[in-house]
Amino acid sequence: MSAQVSVQSLRPSWSTAAWRSLLYLAAFLLATLALALPVGLGYFAFRFLQGDELEEITLHLEDALLYLNTLMGVGQFLVALALTAAWIRLLDRRGSLAELGLRWPGRSLLLALLLGIGMAALTVAVAAAVGGFTVMGWAWEKESLADVLLVDLIGFTPLLLFMVLTDELIFRGYIRWAFTDAERIAPLASAVLYGLYRVVAWRLMSDTGMQDAGTLILVGLSTIVSGLALVWAWRLSKSLWAPIGLHLGWALVTGLVFSLPVGGKIVEGLLLVRATGDLLTGGVAGPEAGIIGIVIWLVAWGLFWALERRSSGT
Repeated sequence: MSAQVSVQSLRPSWSTAAWRSLLYLAAFLLATLALALPVGLGYFAFRFLQGDELEEITLHLEDALLYLNTLMGVGQFLVALALTAAWIRLLDRRGSLAELGLRWPGRSLLLALLLGIGMAALTVAVAAAVGGFTVMGWAWEKESLADVLLVDLIGFTPLLLFMVLTDELIFRGYIRWAFTDAERIAPLASAVLYGLYRVVAWRLMSDTGMQDAGTLILVGLSTIVSGLALVWAWRLSKSLWAPIGLHLGWALVTGLVFSLPVGGKIVEGLLLVRATGDLLTGGVAGPEAGIIGIVIWLVAWGLFWALERRSSGT
């Protein structure tokens, strides 16, 4: 009986999980902002040491942003990994990184990746059919094929990969796990915190501009909906690789294939597509923030919910 009481006392209430999660997100945002300073200064120092003048450095800054953003993406993932390990050990004092669902992916990663690709392609196809997108042409018609392959595709792939890994480690990894003992509210809590974080991060660090209230509301709503679908993908598979694959498939297609914004980042891909409206397509916030994208993520959430109920026999 004493052992049972001792174990029970280690389980946090939903309010404890909530404040730990909010503290975790605040620490991550502060660490990210702190990381941006040495990355930016390091780039200028490196160019100065090469003998470049300030005017020349500034002139070529746009070309360097892709690699600086990629470096930031790797840094953010490492920060999230370190913070997760620290929070589990110092605040939660239970569990391990292995319990977050990062076991051998098996087929869940591939199936989720294919589903994410299909969802993104369907979203763009529907939006194009109703006149929400304008095709500007192939990327290699405006720049060399070598630049498209070696700069755009190879450059943006790790940026999107680490962006997805960071999001999933934080929200479908740690925060979902933190609410384990409040199972009924865990999906909604992780999704709402995901939406809150995305609005704050998009407001502070987005490079797409036009951060008006309407756009931020769309970003928050769409992130909550996609967050629910992603957490249900975890519930269905019990593997973090399922939401990673789903999220990554969506990001690669919308960004690398159609050159549409992903997570507040401007991405250049194979086909140059531009949104002609905000409500249907999400505009500068990306297709996940448009009505069409939100509906498709809602359908995915409903599908995962139904499959989970069927597998559990309820």
